[in-house]
Amino acid sequence: MEIPVNRRIFTLSLLSSIFTQSSSFAHSPWGQYQVYRKKHLLILSSRDDEFSYPFSKELVSCLDKELPESKARPARAIHLSRAFDLLRTNQFQFALFHKKNIELMRFSSGDFAGRKPVDLKTLLNFGEMQFVARHDFPNELAAIVTHHVIKCNNSLSISANLSQGTLDDADLHPGAKEAIEVYLSNK
Repeated sequence: MEIPVNRRIFTLSLLSSIFTQSSSFAHSPWGQYQVYRKKHLLILSSRDDEFSYPFSKELVSCLDKELPESKARPARAIHLSRAFDLLRTNQFQFALFHKKNIELMRFSSGDFAGRKPVDLKTLLNFGEMQFVARHDFPNELAAIVTHHVIKCNNSLSISANLSQGTLDDADLHPGAKEAIEVYLSNK
């Protein structure tokens, strides 16, 4: 019995897609890990940026309380070079590091010399640490995240700098600027 051409093409394309999908996920967690990264607001820190991880857990706790739908989670790279690569390749949107490490990443200097820089925009400054997002993170979402972190500023071990002068930072994310302006106008 001869199978009609359309049915044969459909059957072959269906089998092809099944085998392609199963082989692409069979031995690699990347398929699910990419989904996890898209469903959760991950705050990247690093083992060699000593205070970033403990404070990122405070920001996660704050966001879990104020913005539970963000499903915030801390994430820690083994070292700054790995964190730099994860941010540069758009695998993470948010990070928390010491200001000097953020500057090294922004300008590809120090340990990152000769590599393409990462365009990071500041959401909030916490003492010597900066909570940053990639430059292409949507303004509206950056405003929402910044607003909700500001809401629990008093419960954090290091308060965010929310002075008028923060609005003059050339590296301030436009969405964060909007949230800080709203906070300052209601103060």
